[in-house]
Amino acid sequence: MKILVTRADGIGFPGYIKSIKKSKDLNAEIIGVSHETNAIGFNFVDHHYIVPKVIEKPEEYVQEILKICVIEKIDILLPVDGNETIHFAKNKSLFDKINTKIITSNLCSLIESSDKHKTYSICESIGIPTPKYVAVKNFVQFKKGLEELGYPNTKICFKPSISSGSRGFRVLLLPNKDRVNEFFTEQADNSISVDEFKQIVGDNNFPELLLMEFLPGEEISVDVLADNGKALVIVPRVREKVIGGASYVGRTVFDEEIIKFSKVITAKFNLDNIVGIQFKKDEIGVSKIIEINARTHGGLIISILSGANLLELGIKKNMGIGFDQPIIKWNNYVYRYIDDFSGV
Repeated sequence: MKILVTRADGIGFPGYIKSIKKSKDLNAEIIGVSHETNAIGFNFVDHHYIVPKVIEKPEEYVQEILKICVIEKIDILLPVDGNETIHFAKNKSLFDKINTKIITSNLCSLIESSDKHKTYSICESIGIPTPKYVAVKNFVQFKKGLEELGYPNTKICFKPSISSGSRGFRVLLLPNKDRVNEFFTEQADNSISVDEFKQIVGDNNFPELLLMEFLPGEEISVDVLADNGKALVIVPRVREKVIGGASYVGRTVFDEEIIKFSKVITAKFNLDNIVGIQFKKDEIGVSKIIEINARTHGGLIISILSGANLLELGIKKNMGIGFDQPIIKWNNYVYRYIDDFSGV
């Protein structure tokens, strides 16, 4: 079986490849691709290709991947970058013609779930708790939204309605915070003041932002293997230590409420294949939806090393190979660390 995995430059790529390779049932030959000539993942695959950067040349990127799939006779295409899944879904018929199955959700699900404003509205309609939020598109609306949410008495954060990972996420500083002292004594973080934000955006309109109450509790990512809206496997995990948006310490947790919410969300959005759903708890422990990523989460390795190899199961599902429900080790800690070696 031949499998093409994208983003060989990603932090989670080596773990993905090891997880696929250790499956005796798949006996996989893996091709990795990246726009970086010295991508770390090239050291772990059987063959590799340099491709355009999807965010800069999406059409050329898809055509190049299609060409590689033809040359290598790829059975499974596993996209792991949120910027590429929609482009692959739009061109699914091209890959169907060459018998390459794409592990991604359908186009409609991807579009709905990538818009956080739309996601929150839909989740509210089906009884899934969301943060208190206000959508804004200019600084006047921004200031008004802050008042509605109770700033500065309430801690506020914001994020673009459409974004990937932690890009664009900021926490609003309280007024009169000593930024000079902070600069010299504290590590850089994702905080920003109202005045600093005003200097950046001015009086112009900007892409829609969601102003939200800041949720101080545990952040829980949920890895789901789905089959056209039916959740087959659900693994919630606490993000114990996060650096630059990536989980470096995680722990699986059996949370019945979050598992129930994840089933409902998977059905409502008709999610398919491997997807990630994120929740965060408020100050009294209520779990609230943060976002849906209709793709593999970077911390998927935590679920894999806890007994649920969703990469193997997702590939089997698409190839029509049956599988048993995995036995998940709950409250299992997984640690990620930086390793060094000399490679390609």
